[in-house]
Amino acid sequence: MKMEYALLAFVSTHAAMAAQRRLQGQIPFTVMPTLRAITHSCGISLRLAPDDVPAARSWLQAGGMDQAQVRYFAVYPGECCTPFPFSSPAPDSV
Repeated sequence: MKMEYALLAFVSTHAAMAAQRRLQGQIPFTVMPTLRAITHSCGISLRLAPDDVPAARSWLQAGGMDQAQVRYFAVYPGECCTPFPFSSPAPDSV
C-alpha cells in the first residue's frame, strides 16, 4: 500500500516551532494537529511528502535538533500511523 503522507510529531511546542523555522523554505510542509492515535506529542505536527522525510531529518539534525524531540510516522490510507520506514540512518549533515 502506498504511503499517503508522512507526519513529524514533537514532544514540545518549542521543538515543533524550531522545526518549522528550520524547514521553512527548504522543504514543503503543512502544520496540522497531531493525529489522536499519537499520544506522546505536544499536539502540533508537520505533514510532509514521504520522499521529503530523509531530507527533513537531515535539515533538523544539521540545525541541532535532538532527534529525541521528534518522531517520524508514515500514514497510509484507511490506517493510522506507523513508524516511518527509514532505509538508512540520517546523514551527518546537509
